[in-house]
Amino acid sequence: MMRGVVLGMMMTLDGYAAGRNDEMDWLPPFDKMEMWADAHEEMWNTLDNVDTILLGRLTYQIWEKY
Repeated sequence: MMRGVVLGMMMTLDGYAAGRNDEMDWLPPFDKMEMWADAHEEMWNTLDNVDTILLGRLTYQIWEKY
């Protein structure tokens, strides 16, 4: 059985993942998790079923503390 590769990516409606200076201030604020509890719960539940995650350098630097 061949394993699947799934891309999970957040981007703006006009196709941008980051601003000119790599800012991602359009993403939901992680410091106000109570506002985004359902989205975060869904994300972590999805990640429970993943055995490998490929991250870019900047994303890794953000996620490494988790």
